[in-house]
Amino acid sequence: MLGLKWIVLAVSIGIGMYFSLPSEPSSSDVIVGLAMVAIILIGVTVGIKRKQAPYPMLSYTVRIAVQLILCITIGVTAAKIRTELKSTEFFDSKRRAVLVSGQVTNIDQRRDGPRVFVSDAQVLRGGRENSTGLIRVKWRIEPVPQIGDRVEFKGVLNKPSGPLLPGGFDFQRNAYFQGLSAYGYTVGKTQELTASDDGLQERIRLFWVRLRQKVTLELDENLTGQPAALAIALITNQRQRISEENLELFRKSGLAHLLAISGLHVGLVATMVFLVIRYGLALVRPVALRWKTKKLAAAIAVFFCLIYVLLTGGSIPTQRAFMMTCLVLGAVFLDRRALSARVIMIAALVLLLWSPEVLMSASFQMSFAAVGGLIVAYELLAKYRQRNLSRNVAKKRNVASVPFAALAKVVLSSIIATLATAPFAAFHFNLISLGGIVANLIAIPAAAFVVMPAGFLGLVLMPVGLEAAPLWAMEQGMLVILETARMAADFPTFHPFAAPASTVLLATFAISFFLLLTAGRVVTAVGFGALATTICVGAVSMVQRPDILIGPDNEAVALFDRASGNFLQGKQPSAFLKSYWEQAYAVEFLSETEDRLDGYKCDANGCLLKEEDRLVAFPKTFDALRADCEKSDLIITTLFLPKDFCRRTAALIIDQRTSTQSGAISIQFGDGKIEVKTTSRERGVRPWVQ
Repeated sequence: MLGLKWIVLAVSIGIGMYFSLPSEPSSSDVIVGLAMVAIILIGVTVGIKRKQAPYPMLSYTVRIAVQLILCITIGVTAAKIRTELKSTEFFDSKRRAVLVSGQVTNIDQRRDGPRVFVSDAQVLRGGRENSTGLIRVKWRIEPVPQIGDRVEFKGVLNKPSGPLLPGGFDFQRNAYFQGLSAYGYTVGKTQELTASDDGLQERIRLFWVRLRQKVTLELDENLTGQPAALAIALITNQRQRISEENLELFRKSGLAHLLAISGLHVGLVATMVFLVIRYGLALVRPVALRWKTKKLAAAIAVFFCLIYVLLTGGSIPTQRAFMMTCLVLGAVFLDRRALSARVIMIAALVLLLWSPEVLMSASFQMSFAAVGGLIVAYELLAKYRQRNLSRNVAKKRNVASVPFAALAKVVLSSIIATLATAPFAAFHFNLISLGGIVANLIAIPAAAFVVMPAGFLGLVLMPVGLEAAPLWAMEQGMLVILETARMAADFPTFHPFAAPASTVLLATFAISFFLLLTAGRVVTAVGFGALATTICVGAVSMVQRPDILIGPDNEAVALFDRASGNFLQGKQPSAFLKSYWEQAYAVEFLSETEDRLDGYKCDANGCLLKEEDRLVAFPKTFDALRADCEKSDLIITTLFLPKDFCRRTAALIIDQRTSTQSGAISIQFGDGKIEVKTTSRERGVRPWVQ
């Protein structure tokens, strides 16, 4: 029988295979495939037993291979079922105002106005009513509704956008599994608001949403400026008030993980409650002698973690962290080790089967990399200490050394977690901060010993109005973390990739890293590590920036200048698109394209780019287009061209229709050819590609 680690690996491979398919497999194909593999496994097992295994090694290999294939098929099946259950349909009003009605389920307060989430949205369009599910709108009219109200308003809705570059993050897939059908904004001056009168389940859900808003207001009253915004992010998971400057500081310093409620925060809450309850009850002699205080503390810790998760809104990473915490504390009830590789494997398997899409998220990969690295490192450290104890060389510890030992463990943990997650962070964010380790050495202890305990105590004391003192302590800890981020942001940073790396690289590294952590022998572990390093170095050396980059719907055009190593603005991108491209390709956007790029000239009719022996045209009018058809190798225009217009030439034409259908486009000039990559071709035909 396969070991647990091989089951987790095989299921992960199956999920990854499903999301990398160019087209959606039918439900019948998946069911038939699963049934066939199961029948083959049963047949192989029965056949081997009946023949008494004349070739034991061959029989064992065949049985293990079939079991691996079965687990891979289970991963594909789980992902398919999850996709069918979500079945989110995107809605697009194509920049036309429509009448929308629904119930307000959440409100995000942002610097530029509130974002209102409306569930069970009904859209009146073309004389008929369409159901769109959950939408998010920027509220521009007065009054702003309350959570739980039923609203009717005019708004412009757009479906979630696809990737902003070929091979980039798929925003549509993310929205599909979140159940988000459209984004938009309100227009006009009139609306209708009515109070909601829903059932018990909805009232319970709205109670927690309103409580989160109330806690946010309390933090605003007791804290000021950016410390208040950071405290709100840590306690209620609302990061909208953090300034762009500070967000950039946290990204550059490697401290961005502190702003997202994840395993670190839920784990700290669980640890605080567990230790306080267990050692507090130990001081009461009758209780300590009669009750199993350790199990009682674990149960109370799970309860408080549930309260914290509900207060933060229960995002996907927070749910995942809560599930892992429950499994870890569940091991306490069974008198097993709370933190072990087996418990983490079970947690990963449960999460992958429950929400297979999390495998593709950076938070899942980084959280399990950090936890896995910590477990393996501390197991090795425990073996080393055991050898020392057996040789009678262990030194006696006095009471004064206990705090220093605890601090040393926190420092060591931050170093291990930073090193374990660095490759995944580099792949997803294309950024490695040399100050990240130093920043985490200061910020994580500050969060663990000051910010989170003070914030949790402040929450407990809020009902009786005594939260001022602990929240002041929390503010001082947040100031330390903020100052640390500013200091670490000045450290050198570098981008490991010249362009978004292939997911094959990520899969190869992830599998190698998984085997590295679970390998039983040092030689095997070193071998897997060397393999991963070799593949990564080779892949990085082969990645190249495109010569021309076109945004979705022809929103922007960027030209790569090899002399300066930066992109030049051919057509001005939006602020978000510009920032996204700069991070993905590790460049800066420069203006004055015509003066900086040799061979690029413009006039009233358009622009021409002479690239070696190729001519690229950017016509603005049909007259210029007709002239460019005869002499250009590549034509990029925002015009809608008739199907037979300028098609007799050998020129490659990308017009507005092509860009709308293809999404973002990257163009690379090779030896005698023009290589074009489109997001539509790389994404394939999937349910979230709408």
